[in-house]
Amino acid sequence: MDQDVAKGDDLAVVVDVRGGPGIVPCQSLDRLADNLEVALDGLTKQAVGAVVSQALALRHLAVEIVSYTDTKDLIAKSVGAVTDCIRAGFKRQHIAVISYRGREHSKLAPFDKLGPYALRAPTGRYDLLGNPVYTAGEVLIDSVLRFKGRAAPCVVLTEIDFEALDQAAVRRIFVGATRATMKLTLVVSEAAAKVLLQRLEG
Repeated sequence: MDQDVAKGDDLAVVVDVRGGPGIVPCQSLDRLADNLEVALDGLTKQAVGAVVSQALALRHLAVEIVSYTDTKDLIAKSVGAVTDCIRAGFKRQHIAVISYRGREHSKLAPFDKLGPYALRAPTGRYDLLGNPVYTAGEVLIDSVLRFKGRAAPCVVLTEIDFEALDQAAVRRIFVGATRATMKLTLVVSEAAAKVLLQRLEG
């Protein structure tokens, strides 16, 4: 880990909240680690900082939190997030749409396409080498638990919805968010976005 970066070199991390109450600036890894440490009771600041420094490998990373109101808006905001990634220069095969809910409860998993984007989804089958077999498509869609241990340059963590930001919710968000190596968008229900922002600001 780069000690200069980890110890306070300003990392321009801005959480841009569209459809929400405002912008939450995080001026350095230390400040971001403080916020995450509050949310992740039981992990030390050093451990959180180590994970965050790996997840935020670029010196200027924009993390967007986009809120949605209902299923129709969820789909529109998820499509919009993928479109924004493409406009930012990411290829479709470098984008992963990750569902917070899991495949069984996901509103998006049954789709072959998300807006104009053909989805590449796990079929539940495996090849002779034990690798998962995917449907034809360019933009990967998967659940946060299935995607654990993997990464993508651009992650849209979508369908985030909870009533309380408890340990289970925080860890699921954290696992999904740290799958992104370059760009991250969180698509969050309005109610969950308010709870999340209160925690980040606190």
